[in-house]
Amino acid sequence: MNIQLPDKFYKFLVFLSFILIVFIYLKSGEDSKREINSILHRNSLIDSLELNKLKEKQLRENLIDESEIISTRNNIRNPISYSKDSLITFNRIITSKNKKEIEINDLINLRWKNFQNFENKNLLLAKQIDQANEDNEIATKLFEDEFFWLLVLLSIISGMLLFEGIKSWYKQEQLITNTFKDKNLIVYQRCQSCFKKFSSIRNYSQNADNTVNYAFCEDCYQNGNFTEKYKTIDDLYNELTNNRSLKENEVKYLKHKICKLDRWKKNEY
Repeated sequence: MNIQLPDKFYKFLVFLSFILIVFIYLKSGEDSKREINSILHRNSLIDSLELNKLKEKQLRENLIDESEIISTRNNIRNPISYSKDSLITFNRIITSKNKKEIEINDLINLRWKNFQNFENKNLLLAKQIDQANEDNEIATKLFEDEFFWLLVLLSIISGMLLFEGIKSWYKQEQLITNTFKDKNLIVYQRCQSCFKKFSSIRNYSQNADNTVNYAFCEDCYQNGNFTEKYKTIDDLYNELTNNRSLKENEVKYLKHKICKLDRWKKNEY
């Protein structure tokens, strides 16, 4: 793929301003997406923590109830103790003359470890949420302190470049138009052979004396002679007919326009 660079400085200014605008748009979208993903991740952790706290509360209540029931049934001391402020402890028994007490203590110890694992998991989630909040604050501060003002500066620069480019472009077009008027030349917007629009990519051709021919493009006319590309109007019609990107009504419209072009309407060249 060939990239056509602007052939004039004012066109380059407009081109550069559009590049900056696209960069600002992509950068802003990237930062917004990153911030949204960060918020969604933090909210997901918060939801998981709230759900796990409910499960932890249920496990705690089940542990207390089961330990109370088993201890009472077997007439042994309850290894689980708790206070009104939700503090719960497990009194591990390693040795005892009562083997039944050791067996029940081991059984309750399994439930206690399960509860502790869940409790530790929630503590880890809470730390992850704190870290996510801290990361968000740092990222937001970094964006506000650096990237935000950088984007503002680039926006101002791109606006100035766009304004200067369009202003210079307009002045140049006016200069060309006035030159054409002074020399009694017709300002053609399209080639009078192929009907393609003049642009920085499709330039005006030259006459045999190296003067600019403002009627035909370089593809159709060179050094005072028509090229071999379109010898007759039928060659141009055939190209349009075989162009699959054009619809039937578009082909008819172009054929109607082409037959009225200077080259095919009258033979002055």
